[in-house]
Amino acid sequence: MENKNEDVLLELFQLYQNIEFGNDSELFKNLITEHQSQVTAYYYDKKSFLTHLALQQGKDDIVKALINNGINPNIIDRYSLPTDHKTLYVGRLELPLSLAEKNANNDLINQDYKYLRELSYKANKNLCKWLISNKVNVCAIAQAGNSLLHAAAYKGNFKLCQWLLENGADIHARDKDGNTILHKAAYNDHFEICKWLIERDLEIDSQNSYNYTVLHRATHNGNLEFCKWLVEHGANVNAVSKGGNTPLHKAAGNGNLVICKLLIENNADINIRDKDKNSILHKAIFSGNLSLCKWLMEISKSFDINEKNRYADTALHIAASRGNIELTMWLTENRADIHAKNTEGNTVFHCAAYSGNLELCQWLKGKGCDVNIANADGNTILHFAAYSGNFDLCCWLIDNGVEINLSNKNNNTPFHYAAYNGNLELCKFMREKGAEIDKIDIEGSSALHYAAYNGNLELCQWLVEQGAEINLTNKEGNSVLNKAAYNGNIELLKWLIYKGASF
Repeated sequence: MENKNEDVLLELFQLYQNIEFGNDSELFKNLITEHQSQVTAYYYDKKSFLTHLALQQGKDDIVKALINNGINPNIIDRYSLPTDHKTLYVGRLELPLSLAEKNANNDLINQDYKYLRELSYKANKNLCKWLISNKVNVCAIAQAGNSLLHAAAYKGNFKLCQWLLENGADIHARDKDGNTILHKAAYNDHFEICKWLIERDLEIDSQNSYNYTVLHRATHNGNLEFCKWLVEHGANVNAVSKGGNTPLHKAAGNGNLVICKLLIENNADINIRDKDKNSILHKAIFSGNLSLCKWLMEISKSFDINEKNRYADTALHIAASRGNIELTMWLTENRADIHAKNTEGNTVFHCAAYSGNLELCQWLKGKGCDVNIANADGNTILHFAAYSGNFDLCCWLIDNGVEINLSNKNNNTPFHYAAYNGNLELCKFMREKGAEIDKIDIEGSSALHYAAYNGNLELCQWLVEQGAEINLTNKEGNSVLNKAAYNGNIELLKWLIYKGASF
């Protein structure tokens, strides 16, 4: 009997899949009526009822036919959403009314936080009206703390925001991150909603859990018109977030010269540092905007071009790590210390190598930077270049006299890093230039261990051809075969065993 019923449902479902927007819907609805008991008792593939499938594809008439023939609108699908919830999630209005007539349990909506979280971002005015008429709490809070008003403000639905407030929504509600309705509207630059909320006496300098204000968001988004309006209406230009960032830090970090000028002209403090002791100049350097950096240096004598942040990075470290040759050259021309080291002992040259900018590295060498200099962990410029996998940079460094087998404090050579990254071309070049193939690190692992760990069959084959010891065991007792097994590459395991590797 069960197989017969399932055959009927399969027939229904196959027909349903082929329905377009025409008369075939009538045939499907007739079959539903004819096989009412089976439709009510079973659902396709034990995962989703036909009702849910119809909802997903917008077949409202089929949903109504299913409900009229006994499908329970509160039935749960594999995603733990009842039919009425899934309907509302789709965001239509007519079907919820049909479901309500069939006694769909709308009280579930007030308790189902997972559903409310989804619904809050599908909200529209008609849907909200229906929800309220069916005793859904307009102030209900979803799992992330979002109310319907938060969602409407985030989406920029001005009319819905107005209607929700008229119907009792809490204008002072906050989500789990402390965001007000104003923060939500500002997030997506909904300027008109923000103005309307502030004109309704919502606090212009209200801070969320991270102490960000609306002006922080407006400067981050680069909305000049909004920033001007906020400043004109008394927004605090020196509000400080928990990370120590002011709106000026945000504007400088985004390289927005015009907004930086606006804020400074309105008494923004140019000397505030964030929690990592980054100055406004550090932030501007990070953005890469040379014009902004030049302007900041022109208007303020308080900036020390060699000032260090918490990690002892100077502006020059930041510019080099971004691979910005233009900024690096300008800073150097303005007496930035090209040999400065940060807390990890990295020089500007290390930072440039990490960025992979060959032209910048060549320029730094021409300025007298040592290609063999090591940081506090013993990493040379070549270690950094090999780790980033930059073939051209590694070749240039080696051709310019970098010691290829120099080990860091963990006994890692650049060859280890090239193998770890699976860079066969680079490994071959290094081998030709004298890289030691079986050199082990502080844990006793060779380049072959690294290649096997990452499941690189081609690289492992080449290393073994070059004489790499296939049965080398590290200090933890891991053989090359152990490392390969960890990765799970069956072809590599088979090949290693064929070559005589053992655990």
